[in-house]
Amino acid sequence: YRETEKALVDRINVVAESVRTAVTDLASQREQAAIALQNMQTSERVLKYVRDLWEQGRIVPEDVGQNTPEFAVLNKTSDLLFARLAYIDAQAALKQAEGRLLAAQGLIAARYMQDFKIEVAPVKDAPKSVLGQNAASKKDEKPNEPAK
Repeated sequence: YRETEKALVDRINVVAESVRTAVTDLASQREQAAIALQNMQTSERVLKYVRDLWEQGRIVPEDVGQNTPEFAVLNKTSDLLFARLAYIDAQAALKQAEGRLLAAQGLIAARYMQDFKIEVAPVKDAPKSVLGQNAASKKDEKPNEPAK
């Protein structure tokens, strides 16, 4: 009984730790997604600014070094595409973190166990005969003696 009790406490600690880890990961992924969104929005503004300057004829080859003004626009367009890709990756990572949290909390298993015909009875719903045997054997044990 004591070994089972210890195993149960260990299992509770493992589940609690996995939930804490998943919550931390989710918070981190939310921040990463927010940063990626800000980077994407900044890239959009910079590209718009460079396009406006180009349309006005205010970007000259000396401003962009050896490159042409068209290269400056293409370069900023490329930066925007990479920022969008990073944002998409951050959104995917965020959804994965949400899934890990749901799994750690047991919500995914609870939702789909009926689909897979899985039955899991909580400990509190254990048959009374088992609970009665544990209680009776616990009365007979001495406090410092290991379970028989």
